[in-house]
Amino acid sequence: VWANQYTTVDGTNVDERFEPQTNSVALLPLPGYGLSKTLVSPSGRAAAVGETVTFNLVVTNNGGVTLNPVRLDDTFNGTHLSFASAVPSVSGSGAGTVWWTNVGPLAIGGTTTLVVNLTAAASTQPGDTTNRVVGTVYTTNGLPLPPLTSSVPVEITTVGYTLSKTWTSPTNRAAQVGEAVQFSVTIVNTGEETLV
Repeated sequence: VWANQYTTVDGTNVDERFEPQTNSVALLPLPGYGLSKTLVSPSGRAAAVGETVTFNLVVTNNGGVTLNPVRLDDTFNGTHLSFASAVPSVSGSGAGTVWWTNVGPLAIGGTTTLVVNLTAAASTQPGDTTNRVVGTVYTTNGLPLPPLTSSVPVEITTVGYTLSKTWTSPTNRAAQVGEAVQFSVTIVNTGEETLV
């Protein structure tokens, strides 16, 4: 209890006792999320033309509110890769892109993983190509969060060889019984990877 002396408008003093006043502010939980794209397969090597290339897209709600909707747009170079399938199924696809209009709602602390399978269509040599996912996320009360992106490179090579066998001796005639017959076997690496 505080004792204060107040002066009224007419100049008289009033001794008033009062309780201290308090004011409180409720802190609203902050929204937030994480987004990552990783190459799952093939691992530790370049993909061969014709091979399936698998990526994981992971969205994590690391904030304090539920997220909904959660849109993802996955882009890739359509010259080198073509879309094969995804789990969950995509909402739509176009040249070099697939998208999901909403992989939410994503509860506080929740994580969702999407699997994207692309087919290696052409070599990227002498380098690689970059795949990118972009997240466009809102809270359940309609507030947008800044978009996030995650990228991963993938290298694609052609793999192949030719094998031929020719008869080299004797030439221009049939072999005689007991005579040595000689053949030549040729293998040519027609791809961009070392054959072991």
